[in-house]
Amino acid sequence: MNELLKGLRVKISTTSRFSKDAQNPSCEGTIECEIDLPDGCIGVDWDDGDWNSYQIDDLVFIDELEGK
Repeated sequence: MNELLKGLRVKISTTSRFSKDAQNPSCEGTIECEIDLPDGCIGVDWDDGDWNSYQIDDLVFIDELEGK
């Protein structure tokens, strides 16, 4: 995994196909790992206790949302 991504704070992007899915959290989360799959999914630990994996395009970095 690109270690520069580990620990960064993210949310699901409003343009992601997962953004309207009730099974995906609307809270913030922390990138934990990259899953060793052909599509290179990113593992996210969500603040509500859930965990799931997404493509990088499905996520938005919190700093980007805050204009930092």
